[in-house]
Amino acid sequence: MSQPTPSPAGHDRIQLGVIGCGAAGIQNIRKLVEMAEKKEENVTIPAVCDIYEPRKDRAKQLCGAKVFDDHRKLLEVKELDAILIATPNHWHAQMMLDALEAGKDVYCEEPMTLYLDEAKAVHRMAIRTQRVVQVGSVACSDERWERARELIQAGKLGKVVWSQMSVACNSPQGVWNAPIEQEAYPGTPSSPGTLDWDRFLGPAPRCSFDPERYFRFRKFWDYSGGPATELFPQALHALLKALGEEFP
Repeated sequence: MSQPTPSPAGHDRIQLGVIGCGAAGIQNIRKLVEMAEKKEENVTIPAVCDIYEPRKDRAKQLCGAKVFDDHRKLLEVKELDAILIATPNHWHAQMMLDALEAGKDVYCEEPMTLYLDEAKAVHRMAIRTQRVVQVGSVACSDERWERARELIQAGKLGKVVWSQMSVACNSPQGVWNAPIEQEAYPGTPSSPGTLDWDRFLGPAPRCSFDPERYFRFRKFWDYSGGPATELFPQALHALLKALGEEFP
């Protein structure tokens, strides 16, 4: 979205802060630590942020990072070069805007934002701050789409006049029915809950504590666009990559 710029802190290793330590965040942390240990990636993770204590603990165990419960506090860490955002969708826009304003490059898991106007605001901020913004797209990491693009551009498949995609998430458990952890429930005054519910809601409408909304946020319009934001971007992006970034 914008041209790469030098590291604001001038480090030899990329100093990455991770916001969101759920399934996607932990997977990214684990893989980056593994690749760094093998000298495959020149990155270290000195800071992580989450609103749920067990997830913060898991992240700290993996990378030894300092933990935060407010992304704005994490962004105050001056040595950070870039931010990886892996939170529920309704937080993507504000966190990207805050990170860019703080002078950090950004990698955000898809979807970019929950609403189109938010995406436009992030685009404007990226141009104004001249920071790098990348939105993750799992499907396009598959080398087969690059091979398909090469074949199409070489004319090996003839003229492409129709393209079609499909996505299915059927399972015996039902789609997006993540396990609900008992640790998230509010406790007593002497043993409070481990989840910051107000921070989870953030820009979304206020409502009473509901663990289903937290662990299964993709099932609620307040935090997700359903298949349109969770599945469609991956499939569409893969087609666009194969077809040369435009429909035939």
